[in-house]
This record gives sequence, structure tokens and C-alpha cells, in this order.
Amino acid sequence: MAKQKTKKIDPKTNQTEIIKADGSIDAKIEKEIKKELQRQLKAKKALYKNIAAKLGRPSKYQPRYAAEMVAFFDRDYWTIDTVEKTNPMTGVNYKVKVKRPSDFPTFERFASNILVDRDTLANWANAKDDDGALIHPDFFGAYKVCQAKQKDFLIYHGLSGSYNGSFAIFTAKNVTDMRDKSELEHSGTMSLGIASISKVIQEQRAKLEEVKEADFADFEAITPANTGEYSKSDN
Repeated sequence: MAKQKTKKIDPKTNQTEIIKADGSIDAKIEKEIKKELQRQLKAKKALYKNIAAKLGRPSKYQPRYAAEMVAFFDRDYWTIDTVEKTNPMTGVNYKVKVKRPSDFPTFERFASNILVDRDTLANWANAKDDDGALIHPDFFGAYKVCQAKQKDFLIYHGLSGSYNGSFAIFTAKNVTDMRDKSELEHSGTMSLGIASISKVIQEQRAKLEEVKEADFADFEAITPANTGEYSKSDN
């Protein structure tokens, strides 16, 4: 029978293995060592997986996004564009001011500006820690303010007739928390009914025509036809 000797190989665990005279390791001990190493490796993988699940991917959130988002949504109802036209009679170029509804602010557009998507904005706004407290309370408040600004923007242009009625209703239902009356009765949710808004829009449009015309008076186009004056464009 081959002579055996014992050699200590791991001072931390004080484990020993049997090494034969020819330098080979006892098969039984070798099997136990491999089994133990596999168990430790499996335990480490489970630990790392658990830590990764808690941490998640690194967030792209920046504290400045709250103020930037409010600034993005805080826009005037109207935009004044300067447009260059040509008098068909004289061929002279002239500039006129045109008033149009400002672009409707959306979370999608702001999200694309900071290279994320709308769902990410909502996740930031509603993110909570293990105790249920908001992680980004400033962004949560900013998100609510922007939602209110969207609704106000939509109602203003819907009532003034600047938006197509069907478009206003569609946008209200899909972007804001406004719903049809039938949906309200079915769900019991307290929100402003689309049907009511549609009715108000139809009733008020005729009354708002005079106000609308007066509002545009300061921005009427100045053309050679009605004033005899024009300005040449720079060539």
C-alpha cells in the first residue's frame, strides 16, 4: 500500500487533503473539494444576483430635470412667426407676422430631449424607496405641474377654436385624465368629462369669434395692398 502523508492547504478553513506519495490527491477528498467549491460559487452568484436586482441599472436621473421639464411645458398659448411673402403684382418681397397656436407640450418630446422615453419620466416621478417615500419628490411635483399645464393648454385652445374639435377630444382622452361621461359613470372616477367640454366648445365658438378677431387685430398682416407700404427683403 502506498504511503500517504497529510498536508494542510487552506489555513482559513483548516481543511486538509490527502496527498499520496506519487503526488496525486485522494479521489474521495478531491470530489468533496470540487463539491464545496461549486457550492460556494453558486452562493456567490445568488448573492450578486440579489444585489443587482435591488440596485437595478444605474439611473440616468439628474436633479436638474425637474426644473427643466417645468420650463419646457411653461410656454405661451400663442407663437408669433415672421413670414416672408411676395406681392404677386409687384414681385416685391415683404414680411408679415403670423399668429399661431404654440406647439402642444408633450412628455414624449421632453423625454427625447434628454435621451429617455416617457415611461422613464413616469418611473422617476413615482419611484419609492423601501419605506414607501418618494425618491425624487421634486420631480414628482414637477410631473404633476406639467400634467396640469397640458390640460390647461388643451382646454384653452379647444374653447378658442384653435384646435379641431375631434383632435382636442382625442388628445384629452389619451393625454390627460379627462374622460367621456359614460366612462365616468362606469368607473366612478372623478374627472372632467369630454362630452361636457365638447358641448361647451360648440356653444362658445360663435361667441368667441369677436374676441378672437380683436385678439388678432394687433398682428394683422401689413401688405402693399392695404397700406401701400412694403419692405424689400435682403438679397
